[in-house]
Amino acid sequence: AETREIEKMSVLSGFGLRALREYYAGDDMRKIDWKQTAKYNKIFVREYTGMMTLPPLIIIDLPWRGERIAEDDFNRMVAAVAGLAEHSIKSFQFVSVLLISGPNILSFIAEEKDLGRCMTTLRRWMHPAERTTHLYRMADRSDLRSRIRTIDAVLSEEKVPDETRFLTLLRKSYQTGLQEQRMLSFTGQVIRTISQITVDEIYLFSLGCGDTSHIRQIVRQAGTMKIRVHVRLPEGKGAGSWETPAGDFGADTVEAFA
Repeated sequence: AETREIEKMSVLSGFGLRALREYYAGDDMRKIDWKQTAKYNKIFVREYTGMMTLPPLIIIDLPWRGERIAEDDFNRMVAAVAGLAEHSIKSFQFVSVLLISGPNILSFIAEEKDLGRCMTTLRRWMHPAERTTHLYRMADRSDLRSRIRTIDAVLSEEKVPDETRFLTLLRKSYQTGLQEQRMLSFTGQVIRTISQITVDEIYLFSLGCGDTSHIRQIVRQAGTMKIRVHVRLPEGKGAGSWETPAGDFGADTVEAFA
C-alpha cells in the first residue's frame, strides 16, 4: 500500500514534532506542551508526524452489567474513546470501532466517515452490557504449551520424588487440556471481524474488571496478524497490578487513559 505523510494522533508515537494543537479527550497527558498551555490558558499537545497508511481500530470492552465499576473510570473511558474516534475521522476520514463485552461481540462500525453517526452509535452502546458468555480466566493453547515447557524444564532437574510426582500429574492435566481445547468461537469471530478491514494498530479500551481472558485472546490473534495492540486501562490498572496470567496481556503497550 502507498504510504503518505500524515498528522499522527498524540496517542501514537511519532518520528518528529510537526505542530501543536488543542487537547482532545483521550489524548496522552504526557504529550501536553505545558509552556504553550500556560501562555494561552488552553491545553495544547504536541503532534507528531510519521510514515503511516492506516487509522487504528478502536476496540471497546464494555463492563459486565453485574460488575461493580467506578463511574469516574467509565466516564473517562467514554471520553477517551470519543476523542480518539473524532480525531481518527478528522485525520484519516474514517474510523472503525468494535464493541465487545468480555467474549461477546456487540457491534462493529466499519470505516465510518460521518462523525455524527459515529457518536450516535457510541452513545447507544457505551454502557455496561449483559455478558451471555464468560471465559473465567481460561488459558489458551499457547499458555498451556508454555506451562508444559516450564514443567519439562523443572522435571529435567528435579530429584525430589513427591514434587516429581506432582509435576508429572500437573503436566498430564495440561496436556489433556491442550488436546481437548479447540479454537474459541469468540476467537474466530474476532479474526473474521478484523479481517473485514485493513489495519495495523489496535487501541483497546477496558476498565479491566472481572475476567480479562478475552483481552489476551484478542492480543494473541492480533499478533499472528502482525497488528500492534495498545491496551488502555484506568489509572492504577497497569499491567503490574494484574494477577498472572491475566495481567500479562502481551500487548505492545499497557497504559492509563486517565
